[in-house]
Amino acid sequence: MRLTLGGVALLYPFILYFFRDNFPPLYLLYGLLALLFVRAIAPFILSPKTPKTSLQKNTLVLTSSVTSIILILSFFQGGSAALYYPVIMGLTMGSAFTLSLFFPPSLIERLARLQDPALPPTAVSYTKKVTKIWVGFSLLNAAVSYGTIIYGNIEVWTLYNGLISYILMGFLLGGEFLFRPFYKKNQHKKAFKTFTSLSHFHKKGIKEWDTYWYSQEPFCQNYPAYIATLTHHLNHSKAKRVFLISEDRAHFLAGLIATLQTGKVLVLPSTHKPDLLKSLLKKGDIILSDQKDLSTLDWPLIALNKITLLETPSNFRDINPKEAIVTFYTSGSSGTPKPINKCLSQLEDEVQELQKTWPLISNQNTTLLSTVPHHHLYGLLFSLLWPVSASVSIGRQTVSHWDEFKENESFSTKIQKNILISSPAHLKRFPEGFTHPFQQVFSSGGPLLHKNIQNSLQALGVLPTEVYGSTETGGIAYRQQTEENTPWTCFPTIRLGVDEDSNLKVASPYIETTDQKEGFFQTADRITLLNKAQFSLQGRSDRVIKIEGKRLSLIELESKLQNLNGVQEAFTLLITSEIRHEIGAIIVLTPQGSHDLKTLGKVAYVRQLRLELRSYFDLVTLPRRWRFVDQIPENAQGKRPLSLLSPLFEKEAA
Repeated sequence: MRLTLGGVALLYPFILYFFRDNFPPLYLLYGLLALLFVRAIAPFILSPKTPKTSLQKNTLVLTSSVTSIILILSFFQGGSAALYYPVIMGLTMGSAFTLSLFFPPSLIERLARLQDPALPPTAVSYTKKVTKIWVGFSLLNAAVSYGTIIYGNIEVWTLYNGLISYILMGFLLGGEFLFRPFYKKNQHKKAFKTFTSLSHFHKKGIKEWDTYWYSQEPFCQNYPAYIATLTHHLNHSKAKRVFLISEDRAHFLAGLIATLQTGKVLVLPSTHKPDLLKSLLKKGDIILSDQKDLSTLDWPLIALNKITLLETPSNFRDINPKEAIVTFYTSGSSGTPKPINKCLSQLEDEVQELQKTWPLISNQNTTLLSTVPHHHLYGLLFSLLWPVSASVSIGRQTVSHWDEFKENESFSTKIQKNILISSPAHLKRFPEGFTHPFQQVFSSGGPLLHKNIQNSLQALGVLPTEVYGSTETGGIAYRQQTEENTPWTCFPTIRLGVDEDSNLKVASPYIETTDQKEGFFQTADRITLLNKAQFSLQGRSDRVIKIEGKRLSLIELESKLQNLNGVQEAFTLLITSEIRHEIGAIIVLTPQGSHDLKTLGKVAYVRQLRLELRSYFDLVTLPRRWRFVDQIPENAQGKRPLSLLSPLFEKEAA
């Protein structure tokens, strides 16, 4: 039906020409418009409760507009109004293209997203330019069509509107199709013109480093000397592993480069909690940090903020990216932090893939800001290594609250071109009335609900690009939710698979070969595989969860709980509601613990337990709901299903 009507609409000039003596031209036009209108309104009548796509809505508006104009015109022009159909269509299309520029996304961008749902800013800019070209063509075509009416020759009118205009349209489509690869190639060349691999950071000069910090601090003014001084101190240390801990990206990056220069293993702990660090540190380790609270650890430490620059720093050496090792720590299923080793070449490859997918162009008006820390893989790659490789300036400090964007003047200058690295924990909550536009926004740490996407679009002026991955796998896939539950598209370097339980398997160059069986890394994420490159997530199948964007092992949490004085046994679970996700803790106490609970009262006793846990876990991951029982419910098989545990939390929270 659609093809038949489309063909009739395209052939309308010839139909009118050949049948004008048999039927009044205006009747032919009325018939065509009636068929088009019925097709446009049919989905709304036949399936009134089914959500309508933007294409269906726009088709109805366009058809209604053209029909209304023709009816009005026929009242004044009579039968000659039939000749105005191509003119009106040209003007209508030109208006539609124009309006889409003022109310984005543009029509060409919408078409482009059918092929690539997560367009980079350079592609969005390109689609706007193409849309403007179509505005000009549509209006010019309408003007020429009107000229054929004024000329008064039906053969000329038919030839132009039924053939020549379509040939010109084809040339425009074909020309843009042929030009697009050259544009992409030019953008790729431009993006990598000032790109520097991670293993070559040490070769940057003083002026090149000025691009990033815009700071008058002495160590920033002579950044290569600062890196060289740190390298000198580390070379004179017998340590084999360096724990790098700093919230300042300038200090952190210098420590990273200096450590890799020495050939020592760089360790990035998941949190900076002193008690957690004590459990990770080994003899022969050294801490490189600017954090005051770490001085109480009684451990070898080089203070990043108390370095006196050497007058004659030693020369840098080349870094072998395949031998340089970075160790991340993430929650393991065994209940203890799990080390994940990455060689520098893997990080380099992933950064280059990010630059290919979303080219960052060096620009004095662009600054990359972040609400996520840089000691996790996502924050390290997106908020530090990628922009520095692409010569884009960055914010040194992680932004904790949205209000900081309003309070800090440096964030608000030419803000339209700034880029934000964020997470669901931040994008779920905006202050009332908050608006602060960005060029591009990234999010990782868990899927965003569609309502969060819409709130982000309203507050930040752009759809967030969600990135799915893990410390073990690196980046796996990405998406922009132009529609609810938009599928994930994997990066070109990734191969997907599923096991018999529909759990995702990943083959990736960013994963250690020892962690892959038969070429794949097994994850605990259940998926529906749509094709070789796209899938939809169906949730996790293990007990490592994400809460407020933070990864948490419930086994690890239970292990720490059971080590606390007064706790005999503990079990934790994720409690979900429309408002928030919370951790619930079911506790069996020792006799002493029961005595303390009665003496202090539940509120004070829970506060004490939470205080002890804060040395190991981030505040947002601590249990909010507490139940003290004589025995944790179990079924006949000795298992603890949610059907037995969830009723404990149906009462009002403590």
